[in-house]
Amino acid sequence: MNINNIEAGTAEIPAKIALLPTIFKAQEQLLLKYKEIEGIPDWPMPFQSKDSQIWFKDFLWRTTEELSEAIEAIRDVDSLYTLDSIYAHVSHFYEEIADAIHFFVDLMILTEVNYINEDYRDCLVSAEDNANGIPPGVIGLCYFKNGPWQTDKGDLNLTQDEGISLEEEIGDLVFQCANLQYTLGLIGNVLKNKRWKQTEVMSDYGKFSELARFFLESLFDMLMSTGLNAEDVYLLYNAKRKVNQWRQNSNY
Repeated sequence: MNINNIEAGTAEIPAKIALLPTIFKAQEQLLLKYKEIEGIPDWPMPFQSKDSQIWFKDFLWRTTEELSEAIEAIRDVDSLYTLDSIYAHVSHFYEEIADAIHFFVDLMILTEVNYINEDYRDCLVSAEDNANGIPPGVIGLCYFKNGPWQTDKGDLNLTQDEGISLEEEIGDLVFQCANLQYTLGLIGNVLKNKRWKQTEVMSDYGKFSELARFFLESLFDMLMSTGLNAEDVYLLYNAKRKVNQWRQNSNY
């Protein structure tokens, strides 16, 4: 089961200002079930604890893996020969990004980092405002035409004569994913109580929180660069949430 098995019409879309708070609340409900499955400690976890930081780095690595899988899915799309195969790879890309959102929101819940940036806006609303209505490129149009909601947001032209080429579009997405992975490494480097440390070293929670919010907004920025808006991001998250609920209930 994947996001393409989910009917978008079954999702109620909150007001824009409530989208990200709704994501965090829904993700905490999923996390409660995973707490039983994985033995995750109660949260918020004590930030300076070595045991806690081992968990934090675990979720950072999970997010990194999902971004790597997203790159793998998208990097060779311009060499595919059939529209169905392009649709499949593009759908896979967005599903891996949805997984990255899930794992990183888990981390923010475990560490009690909020999603309000330095401009006092939540990271999702801010990303949409920054995008200022970027129209979908080929990757975005493939997603909208074959995703769980199949929304018509423009004509799909794989032989673009104007604007950015598909190869350039893919290169830009791979570059953005790599930058996101770099930021995850910086976040992990804030956590100083590594497994081999024999003395406790204080970690900078303020820097950790700032970088975490920067990462989340940058992740949303990348999705917006493909033509998604805040509601589309919510629908993508929610489709994956339903997949994960099914996996939890079916002992996947």
